[in-house]
This record gives sequence, structure tokens and C-alpha cells, in this order.
Amino acid sequence: MPTFEDIAAKIHGHNKLSKLDATSRYLMLALTEKSSLVTTFNTPFGRYKYKRTNTTVDNILVSGKDEEHDENLRKVLEKAREVGVRFNPEKCIFGSTSMPYFRHLITADGIKPHPSKVQAIIEMPHPSNKDELATFLGMTNFLSKYNPNLSSLNYPSESWKSKLSLSGPMNMQQQ
Repeated sequence: MPTFEDIAAKIHGHNKLSKLDATSRYLMLALTEKSSLVTTFNTPFGRYKYKRTNTTVDNILVSGKDEEHDENLRKVLEKAREVGVRFNPEKCIFGSTSMPYFRHLITADGIKPHPSKVQAIIEMPHPSNKDELATFLGMTNFLSKYNPNLSSLNYPSESWKSKLSLSGPMNMQQQ
């Protein structure tokens, strides 16, 4: 499965995006015989192999520049029809310039943090104990791919976290 960095590189400069939401994510696509052999496993009751994919991803992203996007979308929809994949029309997005995708915002300029994730960090109360600090650091770590200097900004918090007692409130000096 491609990483978000792979997706960002591939869609950079594409001005149209569509997201297709499949109605079923489990055992959605049939495997070829050759692919099915790779999934073979042994049990005390015999040898088995998967005949269909076992995936939890049900969103398909289609991108392109103008008519290229439309042609790519046509090809994906045609192939989906051939293999029996159905989509939920209420959850599909067609021809957008930006869209949320797996907690991120995809635009023609690349992938950005979703504004709601940034807003949640901004509105988060100051941590008052070690667990809350760990939660805060986890949330800000999500943004590290968008800000290469974030780890140096988080360094004081990380070092404080290791010095805090396992329980009890943080005092102002620790904060």
C-alpha cells in the first residue's frame, strides 16, 4: 500500500480529485490463482488459501489534470464494474480540488494536515499530568511530517515527560 508521501508525489499538480467509497471493504476482490497461492496457510485441519482479498481499505482515490482525471475516473469505474465492486454514492466525491483522506487534506499542492486535527491541538487544554502530556505529544507528532522542525520544538516536552513522576498533577515549573 502506498504511503502518503508516495501519494503526494504522484498527485502533485493534479487539479481534480475524486474519492470512491466501496460499499464493502472485506473480501471485496477476487484473487488470481497465482496471487491466491501466496496466501496459503496450514492448520491442523488442512491447507487453505484465500480466494478473495482481505483488506480494510474501502476508499479509492482518483486524480488527474482536467480531462486526464475524467479518463482515469472512467477507467476505474469501468474496472470496478467488471470485477463487481459497488460504491456508496452518498460517500463519493467527484471532481474536487481538495478533499479529506485518512485524517489528511489532499490538494493539488500535495498532502496537508486536516484542519480539524490542527484545531483539536490548538483547543486542547494544557496538559496537567504525564498521561495528558503523552497524549499531547502523540497528537503533535502527527504533524511532524509537515513541519521538519517540530521534533526540536517538542524536545523540552519529551525530556520533561521522562522526569515527571508516574502520577500526580504537574506543577508550573514542570509545565
